[in-house]
Amino acid sequence: MSHIIRRLIFYGFCLLFVIITPCILLYAQGYGFDWQKKTVIQTGALYIKSQPKNATVLIDGKIIEKTPCLIKHLKPNQYTITVKLNGYHSWQKTLKIDSNLVTEAREILLTPQSPILELLPILPSNRFKLSDNSQQIISWQKNQPDTIDYFDFNQYQQKQFKTANATIDQFNWSPDDKKILIQQKDTWFLIDLTNQKTTQLTSQNPNQSINKIIWHPSGNNKIFFLQGTTLFQQDLSSNTLVKISDNIFDFTIANNSLFYLKEPGYFLYSTNLTGENIKQLTIRPILQNNIKKTNLVIGPNGQIALVADNLLYLYKRDDRIFEIIQNDIHDAFFSPNGKKLLIMGPNEIWVIYLDKQTSQPQKEIGQKDLIVRLGQPILQVIWHPADSSHIIFTTQDAIKIAEIDNRDNINLSDFINAQNPWIQYIAKTKKLYFTDQQKLFNVKLN
Repeated sequence: MSHIIRRLIFYGFCLLFVIITPCILLYAQGYGFDWQKKTVIQTGALYIKSQPKNATVLIDGKIIEKTPCLIKHLKPNQYTITVKLNGYHSWQKTLKIDSNLVTEAREILLTPQSPILELLPILPSNRFKLSDNSQQIISWQKNQPDTIDYFDFNQYQQKQFKTANATIDQFNWSPDDKKILIQQKDTWFLIDLTNQKTTQLTSQNPNQSINKIIWHPSGNNKIFFLQGTTLFQQDLSSNTLVKISDNIFDFTIANNSLFYLKEPGYFLYSTNLTGENIKQLTIRPILQNNIKKTNLVIGPNGQIALVADNLLYLYKRDDRIFEIIQNDIHDAFFSPNGKKLLIMGPNEIWVIYLDKQTSQPQKEIGQKDLIVRLGQPILQVIWHPADSSHIIFTTQDAIKIAEIDNRDNINLSDFINAQNPWIQYIAKTKKLYFTDQQKLFNVKLN
């Protein structure tokens, strides 16, 4: 090889180095070339995470990666992202990729197409309430509320208790799961499972009915009850009675504190469980007259919501007032992390963001998103225990799971087909319990 050829080869490699090296550096820094526009562009990236893992990610129909994955060097554009896993419902959403940014979908929950169901050995029923330890269950038929069926899964024992022939309005297990409180209109029953005895609780004043009873958090022998407009604490073993306050319209217990609404004006107060250290939380009355029914909801971080005759209020701590948020609401539930409020209407489900959400999708404080709107009634709704990004709700013919990420479409799947299902999730077993055609089943959620 001549000296001239060697020199040409050397200079050729130098020229390639000068040309290729900047291209490599630009590519490493997230730049690409748009052949249609004939220009250099800055690319973006996409991060996908799913539960379960190892699901296939497709971008515009082309298989790209397995979850979790970071897909780089995507041109700024709208892309249809699909996440698939054999035996599970697919997830799909059109997301925008921006220059020099990472678009994220971290809370993808793939639901099984054929979940494994377990049939439980109880008498025919369409309503039930499991104890917190999941070892005992009380069930009944909605059209036959005078007979309560009890089943112990540990001892495999079954027993029936007779109560009033009226709709069951409230049902509460004691903290140790040995006693049960049942409200049927103005009548209350105490079922003691230890001696298998049913006792009707009577009012201290025959002219006033007992409106509400809640177990004392410390044990199964103490209760708080509202008789007329007077709130009492009672020790069932010694029959000791202590008056907490008068002119009470409603009350609840959370975080070892009492919260109650006081008339007139429905002002909100809190005390400790002995009725001491009284604090007035609201300084303005609720501008709503002749309220018939209220539900005080306390969040894990001390947030307070109030549903009063289908009007939803949120407590503004700094202003010390209740603010009206939405009407035609049946119930409200704080998320496990306390950063969101799930609200349920006759056929709609909304989510209100109580904290600023910096992770994607980003949300502002107070932002309200419509999650579900159906042409049929919504029966129940709960937060999915896997995270605070999915919900479980029931209709007349199915149990459904939906995400709350409202970018593009909301992914919603029919988890289980069931007729007028009644559901309850038990954290200890990580199972969802539900009825279908008067039979009780459970299914593992995570």
